[in-house]
Amino acid sequence: MDNFNKNNLVKLPTLILILGLINILFVYLTKQNIWISDDYPYIFGTKIYNLINEQKFYFFSTQENRFIPLYWFITQFIPNNYLIWHTVVVFFYFLSSLVIYFLTIKLTKNLSISFLTSIIYTLNYSISIKALSWAVFFGHILNAFLGFLSILIFLKIYEKDKKLVFIILFLIISLMNFFITEGALIYPLICLSIYLTIYRFKLHGIIISIIPLLIYIFIVFSYTGKFLPLLIDRMEHDSERINHTISNKSNDMDLYYYRSTYAPRNLKGYTLRVFDNISSSVNLSSIENSFKEFDKNKRIEDIVKNNFKLFLFIFSFLLITIIFYVVKFLGKDKTKNYKSIIFIYFITLIIYSIIFFRRDINIGLSFISSLLISKILYDLYCLNRKLILAIILFFYISPTILYAFSNFKFFGDFSTEKSISLFSKYEANISFDRPNKQIDNYNNFKYFYYFNNFDNNRDYLEKYRNLTLREFFTEFNKNE
Repeated sequence: MDNFNKNNLVKLPTLILILGLINILFVYLTKQNIWISDDYPYIFGTKIYNLINEQKFYFFSTQENRFIPLYWFITQFIPNNYLIWHTVVVFFYFLSSLVIYFLTIKLTKNLSISFLTSIIYTLNYSISIKALSWAVFFGHILNAFLGFLSILIFLKIYEKDKKLVFIILFLIISLMNFFITEGALIYPLICLSIYLTIYRFKLHGIIISIIPLLIYIFIVFSYTGKFLPLLIDRMEHDSERINHTISNKSNDMDLYYYRSTYAPRNLKGYTLRVFDNISSSVNLSSIENSFKEFDKNKRIEDIVKNNFKLFLFIFSFLLITIIFYVVKFLGKDKTKNYKSIIFIYFITLIIYSIIFFRRDINIGLSFISSLLISKILYDLYCLNRKLILAIILFFYISPTILYAFSNFKFFGDFSTEKSISLFSKYEANISFDRPNKQIDNYNNFKYFYYFNNFDNNRDYLEKYRNLTLREFFTEFNKNE
């Protein structure tokens, strides 16, 4: 390793301090956040269910078309205070950044690149913001931590004598991860991509990397009688529904629905998904959320919406120009070293954009893009190409800084101010003898109301005793 690589600034204690400060600042800036949407039934509903049945917790519950029992097991323990849970989730994000540091060391043998990758990954709130801020979306942060840890353990299989121990650990952690959310299915595939770039085609390694995925598919099929039913349902039924919705919407709403979670799977839908995932992997999507705070009159939003193709062309042109100059400065010899990372990046991009068809759970892509950017920055530094290095850093970090000045108030389709306003109404209505059915989003409020007034309604809620959690949700939604 060179002298730069031995510098004390890239050592682990310094990294822990920097990551700690970044995450503490994020928690401070988002301390005003509160419960939103499904948080109310998921978090307070599970607590009501346990109170009715006079139990500390339930051991097993999942959904008809999803096998995620560990997610539902964890959900019931989410504390009543949002900030406490928010801090816990951010802490796991911090831990995933540390795992990435050690994982990148295994991949690059370079402390400086590993140091940069961990920090750049942490700063990419374009990708992580929704999972960090929406309480019941926590599964994707845990997926990242366990997913990167499983890849690290997988690589240790080929370095240690106790291979069987690491194989068992890899299987256990991977399966645990799948039981939180299906978003974890990406990590064995990233693991396989990494393996193929390091060891080429060796059958035993390929089999080990995909065994957890095959076991999970078998468990899901045994439980539901279907092959990954959630994926199939979203590909078929939801796309048809959204397609019909779009055909009845005005043109200015067309772009919004094509970028939504349930956008139609056609050429336009896939193109926009790839575009969104590429822009988020270089942290540019944060700008969009920032403008929602600073552009209250929606003037900039209207300009972008009316000239979207032009902005798409400008973005593509700038990206290609930067890539061209990076390749030129690095030279042919160094660019050969990027083939493996680029291969893994495109495999991950395709899986998220085509198979998952999502732009809000792609934390695995954040790692690969951070690794790619960090290697470019390191090589440019070694070549003394500091101007292009500074330009890349500016384009990557400035969206996060701008987003921080907005206090990260907007993420996904949610607004912190609207959530706080609604929560204030909920708090003002929990003292009534009966729940106010005229309140906004009553189907969410009723869970909050009955949890806070459980003792006064214990006898009334007794009719829900001895149901399964799924039956309780069905009956409670129907009757209340």
